[in-house]
Amino acid sequence: MFLSVIAMVVAAVVEKKRLQVAIDSGLLDIPTAMIPMLGAVAYWELGSRMSQGLYLRIFTAISTIGSMLLCL
Repeated sequence: MFLSVIAMVVAAVVEKKRLQVAIDSGLLDIPTAMIPMLGAVAYWELGSRMSQGLYLRIFTAISTIGSMLLCL
């Protein structure tokens, strides 16, 4: 649960930054406009995606161990 909260906080920070850049560039009301962020957009999403992936790996490992213990 803790890692899920961290992933959501990172995603919120990235979205807040993206929204601020859109406001500063005057692109808020243009839905098809590309937001001029520094670097590739994928790098901005990397932190939240990595934390979500880590959370899923841990959850999968715990559920696998739990199901193996139930089979004993």
